[in-house]
Amino acid sequence: MRTKKLLLASLVAITIALGFIYDYSFSGKGVTFIVKNVGTESIRSMVVHITGHSLAIGDIEPGTSKWVVLNPTSESHVELTFSGHPRLMIDCYFEHGYSGTLAAEITVEKVVTIKDSTVF
Repeated sequence: MRTKKLLLASLVAITIALGFIYDYSFSGKGVTFIVKNVGTESIRSMVVHITGHSLAIGDIEPGTSKWVVLNPTSESHVELTFSGHPRLMIDCYFEHGYSGTLAAEITVEKVVTIKDSTVF
């Protein structure tokens, strides 16, 4: 019986946490940045840089994506760094108070496409 109560409490806590993450990510509180590795080589130790913040998102295998919510402190764009390769610049503009989605398809060598649907 105790195990069932613990499991139920855990499920409730996870549901509440996911609700907060969803609300924070998609309710106008920042820009959701999605990066997809469309190359054939794994991207190792990726860090997303914006004005006022750097966010480590780790490895991205070929054909997979990761996302993070960006909240710059002022005017910003996105730069990506990862192990053994030059910095990539994402051609975009946003600042504190923007929301929406910014999606980039990249390889270890270049930015392939950018889809910017951010709004103030």
